[in-house]
Order: sequence, then C-alpha cells, then structure tokens
Amino acid sequence: MLDAVYHHGVLIHHNCRQFQLSHQLPSLNDTEPLLRNFSDLKEVLNEVANLGDMNPLTYLSPFLDVIKAQNTNGPITEAALSSVAKFLSYGLIDANSMKAANAVESVAYAVIHTKFIGGKSSGSDECVLFKILLVLRSLLLSPPGAFLSDEAVCDMMQSSFRIVFEQHLSPLLRKAAETTLSDMTQLIFTRLPTFSEDARHPYMRKLVMNAKGEKRRRRRKRTETDVDSEKDDLEVVQTTAVTTVSHLPRSSALAATTGNPNITEHTPLVKAEGDAAISEYDMVLTSNPFCDGVSRTNTTFTEKQINKDSAEEKADDADSEGEDDMAVLKDTTTLKQSSCEKRFLEEVEDDIESSGNFVQMPYGLPCCRELLRFLISLSNPLDRKNTESMVVLGLNLLTVALEAAADHLANYSVLLPLLKDNLSRSLLQLLDTEKLPVLAATNRACFLLFESMRSQLKFQLEAYFHKLKSIVSNEQV
Repeated sequence: MLDAVYHHGVLIHHNCRQFQLSHQLPSLNDTEPLLRNFSDLKEVLNEVANLGDMNPLTYLSPFLDVIKAQNTNGPITEAALSSVAKFLSYGLIDANSMKAANAVESVAYAVIHTKFIGGKSSGSDECVLFKILLVLRSLLLSPPGAFLSDEAVCDMMQSSFRIVFEQHLSPLLRKAAETTLSDMTQLIFTRLPTFSEDARHPYMRKLVMNAKGEKRRRRRKRTETDVDSEKDDLEVVQTTAVTTVSHLPRSSALAATTGNPNITEHTPLVKAEGDAAISEYDMVLTSNPFCDGVSRTNTTFTEKQINKDSAEEKADDADSEGEDDMAVLKDTTTLKQSSCEKRFLEEVEDDIESSGNFVQMPYGLPCCRELLRFLISLSNPLDRKNTESMVVLGLNLLTVALEAAADHLANYSVLLPLLKDNLSRSLLQLLDTEKLPVLAATNRACFLLFESMRSQLKFQLEAYFHKLKSIVSNEQV
C-alpha cells in the first residue's frame, strides 16, 4: 500500500514539473490537492497496524480522485487504475464489511467516469482503456462485487460495449472488451438462481404498469379499429360497393418486432481538441470541455418509455380495475426511436428517486433482464443498424448466458416472455441468412434454448424444425 502511494506521489510530482516547464500554472494548482491526498494517506498508513480496521474509502479515495481528475495524463491514470486493480485482487475490500457496498459503488463510479489527457500515440491511450476493462472485470467478479447496484452493473456493461463497438480502436483492445463482456455475462447469469422475483421492486412495478398500459392501448386500438370498420361498412352499403374494408389488428406474438433500441449511433470514442500532441481523450459527447471516461454514452441499452397524460392515465386506471397483474408475462416495453437517447435503466432510477428511497440494493433480476433484453435486441436481424459483427457478438453472449443459466430462465416470469417471443423470433429469422458465422452462432443458441426449455417452447421448436427442413430441402435442390 505504501509503495503504491509513494509511486503515485512521484508520478504526480513529475507531472507537476512538466506543467511548470510549460508555464501551465492552473494545471499545477489542480494537481496540488492530489499530492496532498497521497501525503495525508501516507501519514495515516504509518499509524495503522491493520488495514481491516480502516474504511476502504480512506485508502481508495486518493486513487479514485486521480482517476476522475481531468488534468492528469494517461500514464498517471493508468497507474491509479493498476493500483485499484491490485487492491481488488488482493482482497483488501472485505466482503463482510458493512462499508463494502459503499466502496465498490465508489470504485465503479470513478472507473466509468475516467478522465485523462490523451498522448501523442493511440497505443498509450489504449493501455488506459485496457486497464479500465481490467478493473471493471475484477470489480464485478470479486466477492464484494455482489453488492454493486443494478445501475452500476449496467453502466459497467455499457462501458465495455462502448469499447467493443468503437471501430477506431485496435482489434486487440476490442477483443479484450468482448472477453470482459463474456466473463461478466457469465457471472451475472450464473448468479441467476440466487435472484428473487420481488413484485415490490420498483422495476417489477414498472413492468406491471407497462403491461397494463399496453393492454389498454391494444384494447383502445381494437375499439377504434372496430369503429372504423363499421363506418367503412356503412359507406359501402350506401354506395352499393361490392367490397368492404376490414381492419385487423396484429395480435400474433411472433409478428413483426417493435422498435429496438439503437446501439450503433454514437460519437467517436477519441476526440482530439487543439494540439494533437496533447489531445483530450473524449469517450463521450458531453457539454463540458472535459469529458467522462466511459459513462453516459450515446450507446445505451434502453430508451425511456413515452410519457402519458395524467388525465389519460386516470381514465385508463379506472378501466383497468380487476385486471390480472400477471400481464407482466407479456413483453410490452414500447420503445420510441428519437434523436436524443436515454441512459440505460432510467426507468429504475426514476422510480427510486420518486419514491425517495436512495438505499442501494445489490444487483439482481432487473439487471439480468435488461442485459438479456439488450442482447436479444442486438441479435435482431430486422434492425438495420445491427451489423454482422454486432449480431455475432449478441449471439455469442446469449450463448454464454444460456450455458450458465438455461435451466433456470424459465422459472422467472419476467424472463420467459423475452425468450418465447423476442429471442425465438430473432433466431428463426436469422436462420435465413447466408453468412456462415451468423448461421453457426444461431444454431448453437437454438440448441441450448430448445434443449433446456422445449416444454415451454413447443410452437417455437416446431417452427425451428420447419426452418431446418426448408434449408435442407433447398440445399438438395
């Protein structure tokens, strides 16, 4: 610990000297608090015999401040990330401590808000991004990582997806991000049997409300359709026309998909400003001249549902008395494509803030469902924004999820509709592709899905066999 403190003190002092030589006094003043933090920490560590008696944030805060500091260069930020990774790997954050949850939340927030000034070469900057991936993976896979909140885990996954989808980065770094996503996905779905489906959770209540709202919208649409049909019939009778016009609402569960969240429209990961020798590393499009490292990106998992007028909600609530709450079994999240994308899991945050409950709950089923929903949307062939590499990535991560928890997915009513409708539909549509990597990944996912859930997916399994039969017949012809 003292070695890490001393090492960072030397690096920051060397950085100050460089700023002095270049006459950038404001930057020097900005680094003085960082030096004082390490000096104070060194004095505290000299007086403490056992690190277990300390609050983890006491020795983590100076390093996290360096990670979030906007005027530090890449090597200093990389060294701070390496130190945090060591603390996690050595188990310095005790999972049995009452303050472990606060510590891991602070680490997650700092890492996904990493700020640093880019160097002359992109290779040194990518080293920092690789350290970010390393810390995110170590944090989630560590024992105290189980105390992370749903929002923190979603942000961590989102940060990794951001790196994977950035074409300007090297293939090696993007492959490392894919490996990180695979490990994190495997852990989340491996823990699925330990998650409980609590109907009182704000996320679950939101799903129930969405299900009821979708039910009411369908009923209103059906009523309006019937009225229009009657009007058309009357007009036809009056004009002695031969044909009538009929309006049939779509009701098939495997009909055309609804709009999926767009994950490909994002800003460049690296944005050079001013002199190319000292370019600010911009991983997000923000209004500030300095940017957050890997959080709140335009690449998002979901978009906020359309708000309804209060009068319409009251009228709908009056009409929906006595409706079955198990309508949540239907995947009814209605998404709206817009120019301004929203942050992942914004619905959960709004519910928590509106209720005034700011207690951080460990991640569980909401995070698992949102990840599953996003992977399914990533594999949707009808979304033209999804490239072949994105579809293959989504299928590979879905395969990891099915390998880890295929026998338990059917036990959760909020997950089963996604598998029966959205995933099955996408997989059946992907079987029509002529691209071998996509076809191979699709069949692999189909095998895992139908092998473990064939009793719940009888219709989908029959459709799958018909698809295979048609493929084989066409090959023989």
